Amino acid sequence: MIWPALFKQLLTDPMGALTSPAFYLQHTGELSIDGLGWVWQCNFFGHFVLSRLLESSLAASPVQGGGRVIWSSSLEASPKHYDPSDWQNKKTGHSYENTKYQIDIVANTLDIQNMKTNRRIRHLVSQPGVTSTNVASALIGPALDVLKVWCFYIVSHLGK
Repeated sequence: MIWPALFKQLLTDPMGALTSPAFYLQHTGELSIDGLGWVWQCNFFGHFVLSRLLESSLAASPVQGGGRVIWSSSLEASPKHYDPSDWQNKKTGHSYENTKYQIDIVANTLDIQNMKTNRRIRHLVSQPGVTSTNVASALIGPALDVLKVWCFYIVSHLGK
């Protein structure tokens, strides 16, 4: 965590600090055992491979309109730091945002392509909103995670 950036964002953009924090340190250059970008493989590639492996089953779905692949994206999906030459996000300090941006691009592209060719598979993107997960707890520690959840609660009730 970049502490000065945390305090700056809390003072200048408190809602942004809760919805798209700019103060998390992300690991750069982590590789999986098979040499792929770790965050890219976890957040994007594994899901892409699974959807491709299930294509014939999805296309044969008896549900009206065919099968559906629901891709889970994020508020943090952004082209801001995206570098197409680093498509496995091995060099960037923003691998999470980039993989979620890749999900948006690929899911929408696959969906448009399938609609044009009348394939019975829809690729839809969902975004869960602002949630508290164990990932954040691992990044900021349990004490700050409890504080963050209280901030979520307070902010969610300010508009009521």
